[in-house]
Amino acid sequence: MQKISKNKLKWLRQLQQKKYRNQYRAYLISGLRAVQEALNSPQIRLKAILIVENHLHLMNELPAFHCNEIFSLNEKEFSQIVDEKTPQGIAVIAERPQLQLLTDKLPKRLLFVERVNDPGNLGTLLRSAAWFGWQTILLSPNSVDPYAPKTVRASAGTIAHLRLFEGITAQQIREIKKKNRHLLVASTVKERQPLEQFFPSNKEKIILALGSEAHGLSEEILAMSEHRLTISRSGVGESLNLAMAGTIFLYHFSLTGKLSVQEKIKNG
Repeated sequence: MQKISKNKLKWLRQLQQKKYRNQYRAYLISGLRAVQEALNSPQIRLKAILIVENHLHLMNELPAFHCNEIFSLNEKEFSQIVDEKTPQGIAVIAERPQLQLLTDKLPKRLLFVERVNDPGNLGTLLRSAAWFGWQTILLSPNSVDPYAPKTVRASAGTIAHLRLFEGITAQQIREIKKKNRHLLVASTVKERQPLEQFFPSNKEKIILALGSEAHGLSEEILAMSEHRLTISRSGVGESLNLAMAGTIFLYHFSLTGKLSVQEKIKNG
């Protein structure tokens, strides 16, 4: 463990800006629970571990890891590199993955998120996606940076478990559909086909498309979708935000295989 240098501290502060996160291919995960979750990911690549001097005991609460650079900071220095109101005194710098979208090596379940601009909303959705096992996320152009501090924090460290592809266009979605025969399922508030009446089999390949609360999905995505589904409303309110709607969709899809088996048993 070594004391943080001025140059290293300056570099860490720069990671609060998207251009430097892109340039250095690095992002920050802060908070004990988030760091623990991230370190449990087999695909995480650590650049550094950061610990406040009077919080060294937190190192004993981390899962096994390999990292050559461990830095100690005082509380003032640490507060300069994180945007938490009450920093917990521990963070890691992780390597931002460089992934190439290979359309012939995609899983059966893909989550496509279009034009989302709220980092907290996206981060919460990523947390839900990780929980329900949707590990491949496709983000359209003009979406918020998934590695922004607020997004990473809202994901509770689960972002380290996911495979994120940015700048995915409607044309690329069309190519995935054509090559892999994925069904495109679109979330919308305007259609009348209720989500609870849609039961795909576990064998079906699906792209779940979600749009922001403000803009929804583009007409191009809606036009190529095989199914446009809505979440039935039982009370009042105009709509659900992206994270809430997305979580309901992901939960529903986690049940479809179980429900289809139960239905077969029921019908003999």
